[in-house]
Amino acid sequence: MIQIQAKLVREPVYIAGDMIECIITFKNISQPCESTSPEVLAWASAQLHCYCSIDEGKVPMPANVRCDQLVSGNKETSFVPNQGEKGFVIYSSQPSILLCDLHLLPGDVKAFVYTERLPQFLPPSFNGQMVRYNHKISIGTQKMNAPSKLMKIPLKVIQINDFVYPERDNQDENLNPFLAPKPSLVDCAMEYLEDLTAPRQPSYFNITQGEHYVARFCLLKSNFRLGEDIVGTFDFSKATVPCVQYSVTLQSMEKTSNGKCTSMLSYGKAHEVCLYLKQTHMALPIPVHAAASFQTDIVELSWRLHFEFVMTPNDLKALPPELQEHTSTDWMPPKELDVNTMVWNLPVNIFPPHSAHAAVGLNLQREFFKVL
Repeated sequence: MIQIQAKLVREPVYIAGDMIECIITFKNISQPCESTSPEVLAWASAQLHCYCSIDEGKVPMPANVRCDQLVSGNKETSFVPNQGEKGFVIYSSQPSILLCDLHLLPGDVKAFVYTERLPQFLPPSFNGQMVRYNHKISIGTQKMNAPSKLMKIPLKVIQINDFVYPERDNQDENLNPFLAPKPSLVDCAMEYLEDLTAPRQPSYFNITQGEHYVARFCLLKSNFRLGEDIVGTFDFSKATVPCVQYSVTLQSMEKTSNGKCTSMLSYGKAHEVCLYLKQTHMALPIPVHAAASFQTDIVELSWRLHFEFVMTPNDLKALPPELQEHTSTDWMPPKELDVNTMVWNLPVNIFPPHSAHAAVGLNLQREFFKVL
């Protein structure tokens, strides 16, 4: 028997344009007492694929998709790298031949290194309600006089909006020891993210309903990374209408490029009864497993904070006298209040996390095995 081990050199989170490096090892795990003849691998290859699957009831099939890009889940007798996938192929790299006619005696091991650079135009990995993007390394191999086998290595690809990719120098800098090594693509991208999402100056928003002043909301920053907390403060000290309670919900909006279909997901909610409060704050965690804001020719994903304020026109602007004395007392609010609700949406920018943090937070696998 032949055991295939595929191990990614680093965490399986890559920026579009980054270099993938995978060590693929073939080992004859047969015991010498079972067989003394070698196992023969006729060939083995590796290839990178990016797939897109859509809900055709909501999203029209792109007009530029060719018939040869469509994939089928049917089993084939010949080697089909797209076997078992759904949708259509967005990108397919040229197959890299790893070996031909490899003989392995029991206990023999042979390792190969597969490298591939991700194109910069690749969409990020996304598991949406209407559109899904996924990226995989397809490793195909065949033993002599046996059917071909397929092994899939899933990858998570992130895309950083407005990131300017550094130019790659084709010359070997190692030939000149006096040249400092250029920072890697990952280093440049992470430095850009750190600078983009660093707190600079808070943003203030005056929330009003008609002629009534409800509150002042302060957002410490407007660019966030997955896995961070969105922190904001409310100031009700100058309100002209009492706010009984508020809620803030973090929502993602998946919208088709033609604008005809929209799907919304809520990820967290902050709620507080704020009657008679002058200041308070809210914190909403951004899940690391979600997708950052992005846009393709099929779908756009954006994020927002959805606010709901419950106000009352009743004369409750001043604290009851027994509460103003700062003594321990019981106060019963009115049994009934006339209330009305105001809704407000605030767009926020969500960017990917550090690739290492994403790998840890998602508990992604780097090593895969298959036995032929």
